[in-house]
Amino acid sequence: MRLKPGESREDHAACAASGKDMTSWRVRTTDGLLLGYIAVDTPRKQDGLVFLISQSSRDRISATPHDN
Repeated sequence: MRLKPGESREDHAACAASGKDMTSWRVRTTDGLLLGYIAVDTPRKQDGLVFLISQSSRDRISATPHDN
């Protein structure tokens, strides 16, 4: 899915999942350059987390910082 500047996307991640079980999304530029990953570490159920693409992680096993 492509997002325009300032556009957001709501999606669902696995709850109570940490480490290798985290949900993650690959983030690329429109020309295919890998920017990083949004890796969602949720050791318990939590709603309403916001992850900024500019804070993407370098890999799928490092949790991405979030704003909520």
